[in-house]
Amino acid sequence: GYVCTPSGALLAVADTDVHLRDLGEGGVPPVEFALNFTDAGGRQRRLECKVVESPPPFELPAGKGRIHERIAEFRLDGVAGIGVSEFMYRAPGVRPLAAVD
Repeated sequence: GYVCTPSGALLAVADTDVHLRDLGEGGVPPVEFALNFTDAGGRQRRLECKVVESPPPFELPAGKGRIHERIAEFRLDGVAGIGVSEFMYRAPGVRPLAAVD
């Protein structure tokens, strides 16, 4: 992911204290989570997320997986916002194209 600063700069997430693959283990995305991360500028940040609306997941064609897109309240370094929390689960044996090539 990335952070968009008030000046419009985009800073990539360089590192997190949580392995994102461990969030939502078992195919059920968390309703709340928090993590600390370092942005590409070296700044330590704190992200908190609380889902407020969760429509049914989008099923991918041919049973390849599903995508959960949920409306959530966020706090980034204490500043409140709203956005989308997205989790994608691939079916066993399905790999991204880059891994196949």
